[in-house]
Amino acid sequence: MSDLSMAMEPVTFSESGGVRYLHFGSELIQGAMRIRDPDEIYLEYNQQMMAWLLFLETKPGMRIAQLGLGTGALTKFTHRYCPAVKTTVVELNPAVIVSARSMFFTPDDDRRLETLQADAKAFVQSAKHQGHFDAVQVDLYDAICDGPAASSLDFYKGCYDILKSPGVLTVNLFSRHKSFDINLNNICEAFDNRVLLFP
Repeated sequence: MSDLSMAMEPVTFSESGGVRYLHFGSELIQGAMRIRDPDEIYLEYNQQMMAWLLFLETKPGMRIAQLGLGTGALTKFTHRYCPAVKTTVVELNPAVIVSARSMFFTPDDDRRLETLQADAKAFVQSAKHQGHFDAVQVDLYDAICDGPAASSLDFYKGCYDILKSPGVLTVNLFSRHKSFDINLNNICEAFDNRVLLFP
């Protein structure tokens, strides 16, 4: 276990109106699940993170990387509705992995799901992942949600490098936050301005 993981925020939960929420020791919502339909993607931004399905047809051998686990909303949806797809989830905080499985019903690893406790920034720089994934989904926020936890040009170039061609990256960004322009500019540079924005 790295020194980084020892200093992570506590994972906490709340429930209201049949919805269970994930928090990192504050009131800020890190994810949500409708308890009566745990495989539904409840939050709109998570739905938009599945936009790669507009551009790529799922087929046997397809690989998806999800950087940041949260409540496992993307993981559960892909596991249930995209049976041909193999998903690799990268999550730094081991408590998030435990809570996703115990509180949000994310499935255990199997032949279609691999969960790695690792740093997403190191993951995208690893030579063994280059040109390996059809789609990459990035949702990396910490307790204070002060912009994405990974936002450098090198990080987004790493995301580009681990994609096959054709490949699609989806990223959760706060449009009204000071980090938005920095991230958008870095994504545009890494992806040669081939970028679409969803409201």
